[in-house]
Amino acid sequence: MSEVEAQFVKRGLWVNWSQGPIMGQTLTVDSSVANVVVALLAICTSIGTAQLFNLAIFLYHQLRAHGQPSDGLYWQQQALLRTLPTPTAFVADYMKLWWSWRTKSKKALMRSWIAAVIVLCYAIASIAAGISTSYAVDTTNLEVLVDSSLCRLVDVPKLAADANASLAFATGMIPYIHTYTQNCYQNTTTAPATCRNMYIQPKVPLTVEQASCPWQPSLCLDGERPAISMDSGLLDVSATFGWNLKARDNLWVRRRTTCNVLPLEGREKKVNLSSLSDTLGFEPLPNEQGYAYLFGNYTDIPPEMHPEYLYKASLLFANRTKTYGSISTITRAHSNSFMWGLNWRTLDEMNRTDADVALAFITLNNVLYHNPVNDPLFSAHQEVPYGNGPLSQTEYKSDHLAGALGCAVQHQFCASKSSSDKSCTSLGALPADDSSLAAQFSDLTGLQQSLMKLLWAASFLNDVTNGASSDELLAYGLTMNGLVTELPDNQWAKEVVNWENYAWAGFQIMMSDAAIGPITRTELADSYTNAPATAADSALCQSMRMRKAGGFANVNVFGLAFVLTFSAIISFINFFILRFFIFLKRFRKTLAPRLDRWVNDGIFQLQRRAFEANESTTWIDSEKEIPTTTYATTMSELPTVRRTIRRSATAATLVDKSAILKWELEERQPTITESERSLTARSDESFTDRGHVSQGEISLVQHSSPSAHSR
Repeated sequence: MSEVEAQFVKRGLWVNWSQGPIMGQTLTVDSSVANVVVALLAICTSIGTAQLFNLAIFLYHQLRAHGQPSDGLYWQQQALLRTLPTPTAFVADYMKLWWSWRTKSKKALMRSWIAAVIVLCYAIASIAAGISTSYAVDTTNLEVLVDSSLCRLVDVPKLAADANASLAFATGMIPYIHTYTQNCYQNTTTAPATCRNMYIQPKVPLTVEQASCPWQPSLCLDGERPAISMDSGLLDVSATFGWNLKARDNLWVRRRTTCNVLPLEGREKKVNLSSLSDTLGFEPLPNEQGYAYLFGNYTDIPPEMHPEYLYKASLLFANRTKTYGSISTITRAHSNSFMWGLNWRTLDEMNRTDADVALAFITLNNVLYHNPVNDPLFSAHQEVPYGNGPLSQTEYKSDHLAGALGCAVQHQFCASKSSSDKSCTSLGALPADDSSLAAQFSDLTGLQQSLMKLLWAASFLNDVTNGASSDELLAYGLTMNGLVTELPDNQWAKEVVNWENYAWAGFQIMMSDAAIGPITRTELADSYTNAPATAADSALCQSMRMRKAGGFANVNVFGLAFVLTFSAIISFINFFILRFFIFLKRFRKTLAPRLDRWVNDGIFQLQRRAFEANESTTWIDSEKEIPTTTYATTMSELPTVRRTIRRSATAATLVDKSAILKWELEERQPTITESERSLTARSDESFTDRGHVSQGEISLVQHSSPSAHSR
């Protein structure tokens, strides 16, 4: 029992139709490539969220940029917004501003905390978004699409016609089915990890309940509901078995098996086996005794061979055997020309046209029990002395050499007619062949026809008789050296449920084997399988989903495209929005002041104003995002405290400064801004009216322009 091999995994782009045509877009890559994709998604998410935050900060700044007189908290908040901080830096600096201005500005807490809380939530959401992008890449227990050139479909008539092929098929399947049933069909809520790494659904769930007698009352034990029913319900072949189908191509399959313990009174007869050697399968000893069980009739043996002896068991063999044995057979309501072995028909009391009838016989042999057994199949009340001397004790032996079970097996198939409608057959016996099954539907797609053939073959080859024929008995596990300590009263029910699970495990395996290639299980598979003959058969071969534990990764194409597109669009908008607004302000004059305030709050503009207040250097391009000086001028470091001059400063010095400004105005007529021209005019007027500096200390920006001084 192992997961699908790496060589059969499709790499590249495919659509997982169970998730829809958009969300199902899947890219299967090697795990090493997946690490690169995860890193790319994380980077793009970080870029996208950062650009989105910058865009929001810009719009928030513009919303607040009213240009009205405000307190220092407002202007510092605007300056902070203009720096486009990260969310965490924004929260920290906003809180610092609140703390510094808490006693000086009105409503400082409200003006700071609301924005800080919103940005904090955004920061948390950004982290969550970065983490969530990793879910776009699935690296564990992922669904992969099978891609195998060995795909072949089972041909039941071919299988039945070749004894060697039948034996190869059985010996290749039985060990695997046995292991899978034991490990994956346990009565637990969670399947083991090994089972979850193989098929889309680890096991087929069954509804098990008590049921009425499936035959006439004479063939049932006493009781109102002496049988049990095991119903799979309608199984979506896409969700249950992993077929990757569009809604229009989907199919459903159902099987209900109803079993009961058959009463042996009047149906068990002691016989001389030596006269029945032709129907035994072994050569009996002279006068070897045994028991025959009369639950049907062979149709192709002469009366003198007692065709009514449907099953025979040897007393000699039973007395020497300290374990159980089992055998089973099934007769179809719709005749099949390729049935194995001898054909037989049921008793009239068991005859049904709406179900196939299966019989199973459990040879109880010389198994002993420490306590009496009340289970109707394993019933044991015959006291047998066991051991010698003081260690001797009484054990219990089965009341009969063998027990018999009868099962009515019914099938139902449905096909999708549209995305929301389906047509179904009635719950009944399995059709005679796949053509008869397909004929019950009027509008099957090519893919549905191909899959219907496979479903019919799997239903024909896997039923409740498989487990009994393979000696698949849970009671084996309770036996030690021919002794059983305790056997529950419902052991027979556990056995038939296990057989039904065994049949569904075989059904699952046949589905995946068809896509991977039956030849991977037995070298004789080509003798009983057919290569894809139509385009629909080839499409079916490319439509099996299975699980893979590692080595690969599935990238959700929608998630990948969304992250990349979102990041690209937000980055594009954030990069061009300022330029777009600058373009719009030519036509929308109301935008101009706000955009100017965005420029003026920039760190380079704030630095320019600081130098202007401290130096004599003149600047140009003050209306642009990055201003420059008129000449390549060396400027001193900005002081940490304001520099002042005493009232001893003379008006002549200021007049000289004004003259320099005038000269620069004349030299820079094409590039001078209106604000600088107005400043120069006001300076000239002021110095004309005033011949001295006012009393007290005044701030002075020392402009240093070597060329101006030289002139």
